[in-house]
Amino acid sequence: MPFLLALLSIENTYRYDIAVGFSDNSPFGLRVKSTTDSAVRFNDLSYFASQRSTLLPYFKLTANRSFDDINGAHIYNLQTVEWVHWFRQTGKYSYRYEIIWDNERNIKSCRNGTTLFEQGSLDLICHGEGVLINLDSRKTGYQALLRLYRSKIHPINGFEIETETVDIPLCGAHMIYDNGISVCGFKWKRTTLPLNEKTQSPPTIFDAIHFNDSSVTAFAQSKPTDLTTAWKTGDIIINSGPDDSWNSIIIRQKR
Repeated sequence: MPFLLALLSIENTYRYDIAVGFSDNSPFGLRVKSTTDSAVRFNDLSYFASQRSTLLPYFKLTANRSFDDINGAHIYNLQTVEWVHWFRQTGKYSYRYEIIWDNERNIKSCRNGTTLFEQGSLDLICHGEGVLINLDSRKTGYQALLRLYRSKIHPINGFEIETETVDIPLCGAHMIYDNGISVCGFKWKRTTLPLNEKTQSPPTIFDAIHFNDSSVTAFAQSKPTDLTTAWKTGDIIINSGPDDSWNSIIIRQKR
């Protein structure tokens, strides 16, 4: 592919979406249609890389950005609205979500000991009203990778079935909508729900993250449990918690 060998500078280049009857022109991150590791990495970080970054040959990403108070971003409301139509089966659907800052290093928003947040359920009717999802991430500029999970609830036993997921690179949108097929044009796909981390060892709580091309500096309240696979040479983890037995960790050349 010729584009793989190109150098591309990106600045304030987004994908936009407008729902009929909804005046908000919502920006979202670009997506690269490729399965290479570098392309997947760009897609995971396009929520800020679409604002300013450079793609080197073979989608190698260079970008610098900092996010503080990353645990404050959240969905605060689900509701049905008449100007979005629902194109899935009639039934009750439950929603969960994750706010992901670095998918590769598993850095996510964390509250109350979990990174997977429940957001309730709605009764929806085929060709009836669709779903409006309201977000609050003002302190991070409404930028993040939002991963939604939606499950259909069995009408008799109440079990969750037909779970689907979708990743949405937010670049300033504070309201998004679900028509059953996609969320603002990002299509749902079948999956299984991730294991709720409350049933496992507590996740590492990160307070802030600073991206510097291929490396990151992360502020963590405890030592990450896995430093062997996800973290890269040059990464720095700084203690921002109460444990004074360590100050920082620098990931050195792996052998």
